[in-house]
Order: sequence, then C-alpha cells, then structure tokens
Amino acid sequence: MANDSVLKKIMGFHPAFEMIVRRIYRSQFLGKFINKKQKQKLNTTPLNISFDKIVEYLRKLGISKGDILIVHSAYGSLKGSRLSPNEIIDKLIAIVGEDGTLAMPVIRKFSESPDEKEALTASIEEIIFTYDVQNTPIWTGVLPKTLMNRDGAVTSRFPLNTLTAMGKHAEIMMQNNLDGELPAPNGINSPWKYCTDHDAWVVSLGTDLTHSLTMIHTAEDVKKENWPIKGWYRKKRFKIQDGDFYCEKTILERHPKWGMLHFGERKLSSDLIKSGVLKSNVIDGVLIESLKSKDLFNFLNSRNSNGYPYFWVKKYLK
Repeated sequence: MANDSVLKKIMGFHPAFEMIVRRIYRSQFLGKFINKKQKQKLNTTPLNISFDKIVEYLRKLGISKGDILIVHSAYGSLKGSRLSPNEIIDKLIAIVGEDGTLAMPVIRKFSESPDEKEALTASIEEIIFTYDVQNTPIWTGVLPKTLMNRDGAVTSRFPLNTLTAMGKHAEIMMQNNLDGELPAPNGINSPWKYCTDHDAWVVSLGTDLTHSLTMIHTAEDVKKENWPIKGWYRKKRFKIQDGDFYCEKTILERHPKWGMLHFGERKLSSDLIKSGVLKSNVIDGVLIESLKSKDLFNFLNSRNSNGYPYFWVKKYLK
C-alpha cells in the first residue's frame, strides 16, 4: 500500500520531514543507501500473479469501454504473471475497447543533460537538446516502449513528459502539442490536459502512483505565469525530429529544484488517500493505485494557491 514504510508514514504526516529527507538525500551517502534499498526491493518480485485478477479489479473500479486509461508501470513487478509486455498491453486495451484509448508516459533521457549531481546548479542556456521521437531512449520502462513501438500507436512530439497512446483519442490528443509561444509540458495544448478534460483514469501497476504522477503538473502548467511560485520555469531549447518532420522549439520546463527539494510527495499521497481521490490496493503482491484525472485536478486547484504540493516555498511566493 502507499506510504507503507515507517519513513514514508513519517514523511506523510508532515511535509517538513520530507523536506529534510530531500536535502539529506542530496548527500552521496544517503543516496547510495536509498538506491541499494530500492534494488533490494526490486529483487522481491511476487512469483505467482494472476493478471486476470488485476483486470477484474480495474473493471470493478469503473474502468470500462470508451475510457482513456493512462498507465504507469514497473514490468519487473509483473513478471510473476508470466505474461509478455505485449500480452499485458492486450489485456489493458481490452478493458477500454476500440472506442477507448490506452496511454503511457514515454519519458526520455537526453544525452546532453547535465549529470544528476549537477542538476540543481548546472546552466542549460547554451545547450540545444535533441529529441528524436522514435529513437531517444525511454527511461519509464518496458511496457511504454512496447506500446510506442506498436503499429497504430501515436507519440507526442513534445519532448518533456511525453505520452504515447493507442486508440480512438490517440491522434487528436497529440495534435498541436507544440503550438504557442514557450509551451509547457502539461499545458493547454498537451495530451495531459486533453486527458484531464476527458476525465482519464490514471493507474499504476507495480509502482507507487504518487511517485510517478505526471498528471499533477497539469494543474501547474495550465496556470503557467499565474502559478504562485516565482522562478518556477526555465527555458529549454530542442531540435525535434520525427521521421520527415523537423523543427526547433524553445519550451518551458519546471526547474528541477522544485521537485528535488520542495515536492511533498508523501504528504500528497497521504492527502489523496484521505480525501478518497487515490485508491490503493495490493493484488497478489502487486501494488495497484488509481484515480480520476478531474478529481486530481480539482483537488490540487482547491489547495495550490500557496504552491501545494510544494513546501518551504514561502519566500518564493509572488
């Protein structure tokens, strides 16, 4: 379940604890310790998983034909089902049917990016990043990559928080993603905003949903210059290639310091569960979490006048 460890429960109790942990995490020792623990956890994958039980649970939640379903996943946690990535995708597509759409984040690793240790201090003003829609490496896992490589899948040309999708809404949600001056990843022309407008389901399979909840940035990016925290964005320049398509575009990116030092992830998880927006369950040892995108959007908008779910930002408020 979400916030199941003692440390996560403490951080979920009050955001100050997580702010302290985030700053300590920047030290090399704690970072190595946490990464070691995470690797140990990955080696305890459940061995006998009935994916049909997971499908039945998703249907009981209310996910049905015609819905848009965004899935965050960790295939390593699902290997006990003995299903290939394509077989799992087939089962997910079957839930939403021909009139629905399956989408997954295919977030990229750019070779030009500064080292993680320098992410908070490195300047990117002189860097031009290259985004090749089909070939730039994906770090969000095997299932998204498998979906993206399917015939009929459509992938956004927007280089940050990139989505790939298959189904009725796939083409239209990816249209106009690059339109406008200095667009933001989850802004008004993004597939994330389109999915919010159509009240998409957001589900995690085998991973903590709040930790990978890209959808929260829609509440930030649609406000753009009206977001209450100063210095929220930085500019990032890209060369974008997609087959015969090519363009150069400057976009906005949330400065990494906000996520690294100020994001109250565990507090947000706790609040979402208490409010009933986020549902968390374990099936055959696999963590399954879910929410509706409009519920999330409305929840965040009711609280973010002071920058929630980011904390220790008082001196940066406009």
